[in-house]
Amino acid sequence: MANFKITSYAGVLVENSKLDFQSLYLRRIISGDKKNQYVVIDGFGTTDLGLTTINDWAIYDGVAPGAKLVARAKGMRMNAAGWCNLFIIVFELDRFKGSTLEVMGATTDEQGEWAIVGGTGDFTMARGVIQRKIHQKEADGDVLELTIDAFCRMKVSASTTSDTANQAQSKRAPAPHMFREIVAGEKVTNVAALEDQVSTGIFLTGKTKKYWVDERTRHNCFMLFPRGLAITWSEEPQYW
Repeated sequence: MANFKITSYAGVLVENSKLDFQSLYLRRIISGDKKNQYVVIDGFGTTDLGLTTINDWAIYDGVAPGAKLVARAKGMRMNAAGWCNLFIIVFELDRFKGSTLEVMGATTDEQGEWAIVGGTGDFTMARGVIQRKIHQKEADGDVLELTIDAFCRMKVSASTTSDTANQAQSKRAPAPHMFREIVAGEKVTNVAALEDQVSTGIFLTGKTKKYWVDERTRHNCFMLFPRGLAITWSEEPQYW
């Protein structure tokens, strides 16, 4: 199943974040009623030089029939003695709905990388790579396994800048300067379960040995709402 991890590094209203999205599957259908790429310019000669297609590839969080749609890769690819790809990944998940990654790169082998050259929404100014490899070939196309490894700037809710009195009453603090990572619990198998676990504040003491640490104060803490970055401080580790 897909594994989505975002590591926050710094900031107040804007923070630098690392994207680590694994086990995504791009479904490319080149024939049949459900095909998601179409030839718009025919190629020339025996090599089909200049052949151009328009693509609307679907990206899922798994390969099973019930896999959830994560995003769509919308763009084009051109044959220039090897495929040149230019497309935008538009996310469909509620968490990242409408956010995009701009992607370009060549496809000369069954395994390689595409460059992430930009992003919008939650992935503003994204830079990084997408590692790709053939997962399986089918009669009407193929399935590529993708791993997204990038950095971007994510906006933080202004609600985290509440006054000191309110913070003291609610025991919440502004967005920390630096975090380590968010690690899924043992029973989390997909992104929806991860979102539910974080946003509901369910903590499984002792089940895992990972927790949030504010690198500025060295206080251990746990996150209640990732969107608002509402932090409850604790001198003792809170495992989840």
